[in-house]
Amino acid sequence: MLSLEQLRTLESRVEKAVNLISSLRGENASLREGLAAAETRIYELEKLISHFKNEQTKIEEGIIEVLRKLDVFEDRVHEKTIGPDLAGSKEAKVFAPSEPSQIRQPANEPDSIENPEKESPSGDGLDIF
Repeated sequence: MLSLEQLRTLESRVEKAVNLISSLRGENASLREGLAAAETRIYELEKLISHFKNEQTKIEEGIIEVLRKLDVFEDRVHEKTIGPDLAGSKEAKVFAPSEPSQIRQPANEPDSIENPEKESPSGDGLDIF
């Protein structure tokens, strides 16, 4: 036979179990909501990644196209520089003026670089002002 004390102990344990079950159900619901939010965020991030990959591919294709055009441009400039007779050869024609008179003095620099005596009235070449 059960005593009153045993009955109260049983009732207390059942009440604790019900409270625990209720608490666990609340926690379970909260975790499910968090999981749903995380899955939604994962889906959004996957879409962003896909978008960035597509954009990256387009950027890479654009860079490759620009580099290809630059190569064509360089080839044309190279052909014009070395002339059509040497365009197919590996030798590059180096431009070197045959006479010093073909070398131009920059417009913003005085002739004193070539002839320092022109600047200095005393002829000593040490006047810096």
